[in-house]
Amino acid sequence: GNCCSFAAVASRLEDRYAISNRGRVRSVSRWIKNPGARPYRIPSKMLTLRNSPSGLECMLVVGPKKFRQLSVRRLVLSVFGGAGDKGRGYYVHHIDGNSRNCALSNLEWRPLIERYRPVEALKASA
Repeated sequence: GNCCSFAAVASRLEDRYAISNRGRVRSVSRWIKNPGARPYRIPSKMLTLRNSPSGLECMLVVGPKKFRQLSVRRLVLSVFGGAGDKGRGYYVHHIDGNSRNCALSNLEWRPLIERYRPVEALKASA
């Protein structure tokens, strides 16, 4: 079923992480080679998602020299949404209003202007 269908998070991360269309993230089993030492295997495991300061679910990604936070909802839509990452000018909308529900069926791209339109309308009527 859908809970077990995994796809690469992004081409630069596909050898380390995978994400499901339900917003679950796992690390990919891999071998690490260190000069002068024996190679060792890092097993695959489901990752515990963190909350960003704004309360949205993020995953911590270990880079060569630093940690990065990636938005799980943006990754799900970028990998499974068919249109790729829309980037600037768009945001990820949660259809049911629950920002912790990162299932593909609950996500859609929306133009950023729609997010702020109600605020602009309130200012104009004041």
